[in-house]
Amino acid sequence: MSKPLAAIIIGFLLFLPSDISYATECLALPPLKPIHHVCGFVVDPSGEPVPNAKITILKDGNEVAAMQASPDGRFAFEQLKAGSYSIRVDAKGFLSALSTIVLVAPDAACKKELGVLLEVGMGCSIISLGKLRKNK
Repeated sequence: MSKPLAAIIIGFLLFLPSDISYATECLALPPLKPIHHVCGFVVDPSGEPVPNAKITILKDGNEVAAMQASPDGRFAFEQLKAGSYSIRVDAKGFLSALSTIVLVAPDAACKKELGVLLEVGMGCSIISLGKLRKNK
């Protein structure tokens, strides 16, 4: 095949619609320490709350609970039983966050919050134990 013909074919292929999806989530490493209550907050890179983010709890790949974060980015799941889960956080305009969590001896009180930092563009959104919020 001649070089001009190959360039035309490649150029044409670049303009075709693609069904290829690109990964928009990064698995948190290392895994989070076991927790007693699934609760926390969702923030953007500047530390501002992300209202209405969708938080989904999965067990073996199946959704077991889902909710939207409050206007101040907070969420809490009250009815989960002890076990291993995945937590996924999605919001329009942000990269998804995904992490494995282990819920042990479920407690009604939220003592340690999950902090979810949703990124934009290229990078990884993260879920961690601890503070991600700006002090206000």
